[in-house]
Order: sequence, then C-alpha cells, then structure tokens
Amino acid sequence: MTGIAAWLGRLVRIPSVNPLQAGPSSGVPGEAALAAELAECFRSLGADRVELEPLVDDRPNMYAVIRGHTDRVVALDVHTDTVTVENMTDPPFDGRVEGGAVWGRGALDTKASLAVALALVEGWQRDGLRPQPTLVVVGSIGEEAGGMPGAAALPAATSGTPAGSVPGRSGRGWTSTSWSSPSRRSCARWSATRVGWR
Repeated sequence: MTGIAAWLGRLVRIPSVNPLQAGPSSGVPGEAALAAELAECFRSLGADRVELEPLVDDRPNMYAVIRGHTDRVVALDVHTDTVTVENMTDPPFDGRVEGGAVWGRGALDTKASLAVALALVEGWQRDGLRPQPTLVVVGSIGEEAGGMPGAAALPAATSGTPAGSVPGRSGRGWTSTSWSSPSRRSCARWSATRVGWR
C-alpha cells in the first residue's frame, strides 16, 4: 500500500484524542505522539525545517517547511486532535483499508489532510521537485474541545508581519495567500521571512 491511504493508515494508528475527551480506550491522550511522528515523517521526506512547539501541557504544534521557488508562502493548518473513541464499535486506531476507505478515528476529521500533504511532499522528493510557493504544514493542537490553542499560537508566531490566522469556511480558499481545508478549520498566512525560513 502506498500513497495517501498508506500515510492515512499510519496516522490513524497513532492515538491523538483530545485530553478533555479522553477515556479508558483513548490510549495516551493528546497530540504529542502524532506531532512527533509527523515531524519525523517530514524530516525523512527532506523538509527544510521541522519544529515542535510545546503549547499546553507538552502538547506541541508541529511545523514543517518545504521551500519553494518563489517568495509566496502557502500554509496548511490541520488540527491533530480527535474526538473521543469511547462509544466506537469499530477499532478506533485500526487504520485498515477496507471497501475503498481507511477506517479509524481521525480518518476524515482530519488526518486525511495531513496524509495528502505527506503524499504530496513524498512525490516531490521522489521526482526531485520543489513547490512554486513555500509550503508550511502546521499540525495544530486542541481544536476538538474548543478554544483552539494551536491555531491561536499562529498569530504570535507571525507577530510583526501582516500575516495571521484567517477563519476557514468549508469549500472556500484564498488563492494567493492561504488555503482552507474542507473540514472547517482555520488556516493561516505564514511569514517565512520572520522566522528565518528562507
């Protein structure tokens, strides 16, 4: 198995239940294990910079930067926490492919977006390519229980620039500055200059 389904299965197998919704079946609560795995994956795929930023109770945002050919920057912010698994009848962290789908908690909301990003970067690495704009992938914490502390950290990370968080809406995008996932997440315009990622 290769491509998006393989990446997605791998991510689904890592429990990342929001601590406020964790129960006996949740595994280790929080996003730390998933953030560490994402960081390792992006490093192995040749990302130019990868960082983990602990925010709340050692729950980190993950940032991966793949430098592009232009000064433009496109950021993809995807939350890494999931809702509870306590009442699931299917194994929550199975990650199996069956009936043309990947099964498990987070497969749709929203580890699939991260799997797409990983498959894209993997293809670029394999083919010796780089994106036109610089791509910043953000795995942010804490969306599923409100407050969104991971997304809230993005404006601070871009302090001193005109960049900041932009609320996303399903099916909408901003073509020149940022992208909004279909999962109703916030997205961010990120300044690569401010943090020295050029």
